[in-house]
Amino acid sequence: MTGRARTINRQKLDAAHPDGRIRPRRFAAPAGVRRLSRAAASRSRSAAFHPNGKQEILFWHPALFAVRRTAPDGAAQALCLHNVSREPVIVALPPGRFTDLLGQRPFSASALVTIRPYQTIWLQEGLG
Repeated sequence: MTGRARTINRQKLDAAHPDGRIRPRRFAAPAGVRRLSRAAASRSRSAAFHPNGKQEILFWHPALFAVRRTAPDGAAQALCLHNVSREPVIVALPPGRFTDLLGQRPFSASALVTIRPYQTIWLQEGLG
């Protein structure tokens, strides 16, 4: 009737007088989006993630992508550990005290640490 294929099955609604079928919805962000938002916020607060900082790849385990990030002035360091396998990975971290930047909890690395399958841990040194 209109000569436009896109008109099929589309009702024209009056924005000034909605008929109640269209309601704005509020929704909570999915858990994955919340985790990414927290990770981005943690990253922006830590000088170790400065774009001009040093980045060193650590070869600790075949299933672990490990990176040590260092601030340009050397004042802050972070260990970024990413288990890229479907099996847990057990690693020995260097001695020291850390804060888990993603979990916001103190972390003492005096023993072996188990990283769950596909888990990511960012540890900032010296804050624990």
